[in-house]
Formats: sequence, structure tokens, C-alpha cells
Amino acid sequence: SGAIPEVIGPDNYLVAQGDIPALTRALIELSSDAKIRKLLGRYNRMRAEERFDAFVQARRLEQLLQKRL
Repeated sequence: SGAIPEVIGPDNYLVAQGDIPALTRALIELSSDAKIRKLLGRYNRMRAEERFDAFVQARRLEQLLQKRL
């Protein structure tokens, strides 16, 4: 699993490798519910912008380096 749970966050769909029934359920739910797709889309965009933006990462790295010096 590595960093996958950290990247996708707690409020998304994560199925175990090879768990075809769980993947099928998740895909059916997502494909049949526009509201969930829209909410997840907004949430994940916001999360990505807050956590993985290049400027955010640069600031975090700068803060880390300043603590070490």
C-alpha cells in the first residue's frame, strides 16, 4: 500500500489488490451517484491543492531545513 492511503485520504474508495467484488461495488456506486462523484471531486481537488501543491511543498521543505540548521 505504501503512501497510497495518505495520498487518497480517508474519505475515498480504496480496495485491496485483487478484490474484484469490492472494486465492482465501488465503481457501480461511483458511476450511479453523481452527487458522490461531485463531492469527491471537490474534496480531492482541495486536498491536492493543500497538500501537494509545489509552493506548499517548497514552504514545508524550507521550514524543515530551517529547523535543521
